[in-house]
Amino acid sequence: IASCDRRKILNEVSPAADLAHFVASYTILSEVQSGESIALNDGVPTIVVLSSDKSVATFTTKQNTRSVKGAWFCGQYIKNSRISIADDVEYLVIIRLQPTILKYITTQTTQYFRGRPAFELQYLFGEQTDKLLESFSSAKQPASIIKSFERFVRRYYVKAVWRNSLLEESVDFIRFEKGNLEIQYVAKKLKVSYKWLERN
Repeated sequence: IASCDRRKILNEVSPAADLAHFVASYTILSEVQSGESIALNDGVPTIVVLSSDKSVATFTTKQNTRSVKGAWFCGQYIKNSRISIADDVEYLVIIRLQPTILKYITTQTTQYFRGRPAFELQYLFGEQTDKLLESFSSAKQPASIIKSFERFVRRYYVKAVWRNSLLEESVDFIRFEKGNLEIQYVAKKLKVSYKWLERN
């Protein structure tokens, strides 16, 4: 998620090799201007961490306005939404997760996360969230936030996440085809049950 016409500097960072099945990429926006603009997300599960845990981002849709402090999670394709970021935000760290790992770290369904553009991290990590937010709060630089997140994932989630190569292949195929596909078509191409694909 980004304030689309406010970006100044983007820095892409690859995840540690042992977490590549969990994290797709990191992006650091090293300058962020305040003000309202269009909120964007391509549907990849994404965590955004603000430079201060006291900073606020506000999302506005036709239905409502929602503010989140410090960090948020988005699990859907966003449209018709606008974002306003507080004046005191110096940078953003954008953590793009692998779509296949959501089912291993939360009891919420992907349909649940389609309800609104931003969720507090508690909806994703449950009772472990406070430990993660404390580590973000003590981090002084984007690199420290990334290291804190990777330590958190290794401690609480790596052993619980197993790789599903067929599901990963399905996601890659959908990305290659730009996402405009029926589940039955993907299932036929990959020779899997469409009911299994729909569940996953």
